[in-house]
Amino acid sequence: MSKSTRDMVLSLRDAKNAQTVYVVQAVNNANGKPAVKRLANVYIVRSASGTCTKVGVQAWIDGGTDVEWHYNKAVGGGYDKVAAALDGAKIGGFTIGDHGNSKGMKTLDVLAYDQGWNVLGNI
Repeated sequence: MSKSTRDMVLSLRDAKNAQTVYVVQAVNNANGKPAVKRLANVYIVRSASGTCTKVGVQAWIDGGTDVEWHYNKAVGGGYDKVAAALDGAKIGGFTIGDHGNSKGMKTLDVLAYDQGWNVLGNI
C-alpha cells in the first residue's frame, strides 16, 4: 500500500534534518486585536549531497482546520530545487509556481510579497 500525500508530508515534518518554514499573515481578530493567521507550514528536507530536495506543504484552507497537502521532490544541481518542488502547491487560495512557470503562477517569495504574507524561516 502506498503512502498518502498527507503521510509523506508528515514523514518529512518528522525527519531529523527537516527545516520548517511558516507562512503567516498579520490580521485583526473578531475583537479587532492584532492576530496571526497561519496559512501553511512548509517542510524541507535536503539530501546530504545537495542533489535531492523534498518538500511537503500543510496548508490551512481559509485559516480553518481543513488542510490541503502537497508533496514533491526535485533532483539534480544548479537550480532552485525548493521552488521547483513547491510548484503546484496551494497556499492561501493561490497555486504556487516555479521560476519558469509558463502558466503565470508566482513563486512563493513573490506571492508572499504581493499578498503581504510573512515567510518565517529559510527557504
